[in-house]
Amino acid sequence: MKTFSFRTIGMLVLGVVGAILIGWVIAGVFYEDVRGPIDSALNTIAEPERSALTTQSQPYNGQAVNVARVQMDQPGFLLARVEGTAVDRGPVIGISGYLEAGAHENVQVSLYEEEENRHGVQVGSILYITIVQDVNLDGVYDEGDFAAQVKDSEGHRVEAPIQLTE
Repeated sequence: MKTFSFRTIGMLVLGVVGAILIGWVIAGVFYEDVRGPIDSALNTIAEPERSALTTQSQPYNGQAVNVARVQMDQPGFLLARVEGTAVDRGPVIGISGYLEAGAHENVQVSLYEEEENRHGVQVGSILYITIVQDVNLDGVYDEGDFAAQVKDSEGHRVEAPIQLTE
């Protein structure tokens, strides 16, 4: 039977501990690259800006809805859509003006003027506000932009409901 000296066991332990520490350092470097820069003074990770919406219930005036806050990681537009299903929201019934990347507050989404294009929206209806990117960066909403609905990290559309009240 082979015996090991304390020196051999000590070297083995130091090697394993060293390998673990090196692994942590390498993983930390990759983690920083994926999550964003580390703020060493606070020891927190700065999250990159992500697209997000903040909405609230509001009176239905037949002309527009107001989005309290939107964070756009790319330039684009906000669309108002009728409720529909979670997989396939209903048709587009309104659109905002062009929005640059960044934070915006109190963004107005104008509803289509023609009543037939509003698909029965009335007091009590729920609209969904969806962010779309301006794919060709021309500052004009077109059908190609509709396909570029912004998704979150889990692959879901970035959208928020607005309940229309009296």
